[in-house]
Amino acid sequence: MIKTDADQSLFSFRVLIRYDTKYRVHVAQCIETGSVVTADRREDLTDMMLELLEDEISFALANRNLANLFSSPAPVEVWTQWVTTAMSKGVDTRWLDLEINQREFHDIEPKGAHYKTGRIQLAAAA
Repeated sequence: MIKTDADQSLFSFRVLIRYDTKYRVHVAQCIETGSVVTADRREDLTDMMLELLEDEISFALANRNLANLFSSPAPVEVWTQWVTTAMSKGVDTRWLDLEINQREFHDIEPKGAHYKTGRIQLAAAA
């Protein structure tokens, strides 16, 4: 079996990017965590979401509490819109840049294996 980057990443998140016409703001929402960022410019959303998820994951790992990270996923409508958008327009994959110390990795086998810490698949509806 061939291992892909996705097979070796510890976290995989999907993010829907859309424009909210009511509030006239660009919105990015992670479907696994429910995390939301907004910006006046769409170009700012990706970096903002990457930074937010990196902070949330680092905090969850440092406190050994992943349940809290995944406790409030996005509504089903967001999941459905992500799938529809990903299928019709494709996704842009970005990698998370996490500094995780050995304490968080002590249970991962085999020892010394290299794992990418996480990826985000962005699907832009607008």
